Amino acid sequence: LSEPMDVIGHSFGGTVALRLAVEGPEMVRTLSLIEPVMMAVAKADNPDAAAILMQDMGAFYQALENGEHELAARLFTAKYGDGRPWSSLSEDNRKALADRIHLIGAGSRAVNKDHYDLIDSGALEKITAPSLIIDGGMGGGAGQDMRCIEFCRRNFCGKKWAITITRLVGNDSRACQHPRAHHCPG
Repeated sequence: LSEPMDVIGHSFGGTVALRLAVEGPEMVRTLSLIEPVMMAVAKADNPDAAAILMQDMGAFYQALENGEHELAARLFTAKYGDGRPWSSLSEDNRKALADRIHLIGAGSRAVNKDHYDLIDSGALEKITAPSLIIDGGMGGGAGQDMRCIEFCRRNFCGKKWAITITRLVGNDSRACQHPRAHHCPG
């Protein structure tokens, strides 16, 4: 980067964007996080989260370890995909997912552990870029996506530039599905 940029990160990209904002704040003009995933946040907030996450993802990690990439891709997309059944994907899309699923395993240390000490160090509180945090309401097990959203809100709120947008989704089919903005006080 040669000049400040507007940084947008979705899912694991949100973790990368946060790290960039911490390590190179002069290069981040604005920060937008869309459903950022940091399982380490869920584990820090809820001692039972590690067991719940392992229950949710154990079969996925076992399939990866066994080299069963198509099974791993099918398990991962069932949990974190857009709701479409695996069989509805084209053969090319299924193959592409299976060929790249090992990248999820490769990035798991950055997501499951606070490897770069973003949480405990207070580094996130020092982010100065105007920030937008978006929750699509499709969080996975142990509430990890929502816990990350809440963590970001706690650390960014109080600064006039932070806003989160959450889509409310419930078990009741009549639940509101319209975005709700959470304006931080300031």
